[in-house]
Amino acid sequence: MLGVQVKGTNVTVSASNNAGGLLGEGSAPIMASTFAKTDPDNAGSTETYWESDVPSKLKERIDTSDMSDNRVALSSLTSVTVTGANAGGIAGKLDVASGGGLIDSTLGLTNVIPFVVSGVTVTGFSAGFSVSAGGDYAAGGIGRATGGEIYDASIDEIKSVTGKNYVGGFMGASGSGSIASSSDGLNLLGLNLVKINNLLSVGAAIQTKVNEVLVDGVSEGLSIRAISDEASAQADDETPGVSNCSAGGFVGLGSATEVNASHVTNLGSVTSYVDEEGVISAGGEAGGFVGRSTTAGLADVGDSATVGGFLENGILDINGLLGAITYLLPSYTDVDVTFVDGGHVDADSAGGFAGVFESGTVDNTSRTDEKNWFAVYNLDAVNGGAYAGGFGGNVYSGALADAAGGVSILGGLGSGISINL
Repeated sequence: MLGVQVKGTNVTVSASNNAGGLLGEGSAPIMASTFAKTDPDNAGSTETYWESDVPSKLKERIDTSDMSDNRVALSSLTSVTVTGANAGGIAGKLDVASGGGLIDSTLGLTNVIPFVVSGVTVTGFSAGFSVSAGGDYAAGGIGRATGGEIYDASIDEIKSVTGKNYVGGFMGASGSGSIASSSDGLNLLGLNLVKINNLLSVGAAIQTKVNEVLVDGVSEGLSIRAISDEASAQADDETPGVSNCSAGGFVGLGSATEVNASHVTNLGSVTSYVDEEGVISAGGEAGGFVGRSTTAGLADVGDSATVGGFLENGILDINGLLGAITYLLPSYTDVDVTFVDGGHVDADSAGGFAGVFESGTVDNTSRTDEKNWFAVYNLDAVNGGAYAGGFGGNVYSGALADAAGGVSILGGLGSGISINL
């Protein structure tokens, strides 16, 4: 989808599952401006997706001399609605795809293709647009994002985002966290041979990178609401049987995600598990930027015998597992959220920036003026049930909390695998 534009008045999109303003669901799609570079981080690189991915026969039939470098754009969006899961202003669900490789000692688990979103703008109708999911994963941008690269995207005139769980201004859930609670997992082969519910040595492939994204709410303020009324499956549930509902101004659940130069403006409120009368129930987590920031796991491949076989046959090695850790930690660099007057965050664990922050880094020191190092602006109130803070509701080292001998990177794989470090 290079330079694709959709224009209309009062545009509405609806489906039972997987609805997006531009794309419902995609495995490794490329959504980019007409001549977007394949490697925008490399100043010396000039190759574009037009050159690398468009079939030569098609290019021969098109005269590019008068072709404009258009952004991918959707204007006058009113609503995106699903009765089930995965709704977004850009896309309902984006993830990696198989490159056709096989799992063996030569290729291993690395032959996967990321999705690309580069140079994309979604603009709401005159009164703004809303995104709503009857189930989980709702966002102004992408409901569920796993293993991709996002550059230069903007969500303008967004009014509200609502869902049961994993609700965000730009992403509902990102990184491996977006598949951690999914029963179907991530099928890298497309052949149902191996499913990975968290991460193995494919940390780099599943990491989601986000650069230069702006979420701009309507002047009255963007409303983000997670409204689950029942327990939702989550990789790191703290209290069995109690719903952990994540909502954030930028991302609801962030894991294995790198966010750079991204901002939320005109945020009105972020609430999680709060009823119409304002009563806060246990288990909700809400933050002005991220609802929950967590390290992705390496467990849940299937069982210990499966992982043991991978290790024994050389498909995986412990160095590969350890090397993946750097991709599992979320990071937020040059990011901030600005509230409208009276802006607030309400949840059992509520924070101006993060509701629950158990791992990750926040670094705004690249800004030349120290007065601009703040990550939260114009916040009026934080209302918490168990935890509340101007920056974080509950900030702790989740990776160490339950590991008697240090960080457990394999998780609950049982006694079938023993690794001593």
